[in-house]
Amino acid sequence: MTIAAELVREYCRGGEPGEQHVNDFEIIQPTVPDMVPIEALHRDGDGYISFARERATATGPEWEELFAIQARDLRNVFPSIVGELCQDSYFSVNSMFRHGGRGWGMKDLGLFRGFRNRLSLRHLTAVFADLDCHKLGISPGQAVGAVIDGAIARRFPKPSMFLYSGRGVWCFWTLETADGELVRAWPETVQFWAQCQHAITGVLSQLGADAAARDSARVARVPGSLSTAAAAHVGYYLGVDGEGKRLTYTLEELAECLGVKRRKAAARVAAKSQELVARGAKGAAARWRYDLDRFRLLWALRGSFPVGMRSKALNVWCQILASLSGVDALDRETIIDEARQLWETFPQPDGEPYTWAAALRVIDSAISARRQRRPIRHDTISGLLEITLEESRVCGWPPATAAGVPQLDRNAAKQRRRELLREWCSGPTVPALRDLAERMESEAGLKATAATIRTDLEAIGVLNPRSKAVRAKRRSARTKSQRKLF
Repeated sequence: MTIAAELVREYCRGGEPGEQHVNDFEIIQPTVPDMVPIEALHRDGDGYISFARERATATGPEWEELFAIQARDLRNVFPSIVGELCQDSYFSVNSMFRHGGRGWGMKDLGLFRGFRNRLSLRHLTAVFADLDCHKLGISPGQAVGAVIDGAIARRFPKPSMFLYSGRGVWCFWTLETADGELVRAWPETVQFWAQCQHAITGVLSQLGADAAARDSARVARVPGSLSTAAAAHVGYYLGVDGEGKRLTYTLEELAECLGVKRRKAAARVAAKSQELVARGAKGAAARWRYDLDRFRLLWALRGSFPVGMRSKALNVWCQILASLSGVDALDRETIIDEARQLWETFPQPDGEPYTWAAALRVIDSAISARRQRRPIRHDTISGLLEITLEESRVCGWPPATAAGVPQLDRNAAKQRRRELLREWCSGPTVPALRDLAERMESEAGLKATAATIRTDLEAIGVLNPRSKAVRAKRRSARTKSQRKLF
């Protein structure tokens, strides 16, 4: 028996691995798409699992959002979609509360279009780590063995599932509430989940854990599908406890094992976050409330800010807090309390300490700067905090050019948007503005509001059937038709 097999035996608390031993790994490696691991994560929830696919084209790989299926319907629908998922296909680890409508060919399949983003989460199904072990010259079997060895040493909990993606390994810790229910993605729960994600990625960094694979809208390869990059089918292993039950954890149990403490906001800020919903806010009040949540998400993703960025992060955080207005407005003492929580997470290496006295000077400067000068811009925030493309997709701020992400200028972005809209709206129907804006961001990386999309459609001569002018024209035509009848 191999070392990996012995570790799996101990991991199962003395249970026999059975007849799943394939190529020296304790995994099942089907040659057709298999829904068992997907169902083990999502169970019978009412959230939507989004499926996607990567296609090879003459100009390079092209990402394609396929369809969204409610978790409770997966068992009935999966046999009819197997043919679409045979190669380089993916599913969303967490579920969404909505789908993407019936546009772009989904009517023929009788399914909704795939859709996923961090603002549409329904359930948090797992904490995960994507181990790119091939980059370190470690085989997947060695990585799995090391992970199980670490779990036995109680450095982290035992994984609920392994997903062998060809060249790397995904580890999953399936989540549930204390009552055994699926974990709802409330804002404060998502922040706590992000803290656990950051912690497990840090613990497994020596095994090649992808630091960018932390966002809540992440996808993983469909088990049984063919990975063309590795020329192998995606395999999996489902762990069980000593009684043969699937391993599940609460976020609190994972956090305790990982040494994660739930970050608490000042009492006044927490109360307002529950009382006021950003969806109903408008104008500047909404902007700063959204930025408050964006910074917290970024903070949870990174855990802290490195040397060279500590003052910048503190400055941005205090400007956001000082910019909250109306019933959201905070006094100086509350802002300092919030800023101190951030300061306490800063690294303090020998020779480069960041004292609280220095932090107070930055806090005073940020508060006075906000009240005396123009508000800080989003692209300025992105540049100061060096927002990466992956972080941009999670927190909503644009990626920073300083982080090595190329950006189009305003005119080039407008031209690119209109080229894509001509292509996407060439069919008999025109998708909704919101769907077009979401597709523009997910497929082209171009952020645009529904109003901008409407302007672009008018500029290229595409008639939006949902516009006020078109609806008014239809009402007028119906009225004239009724008059003729009488």
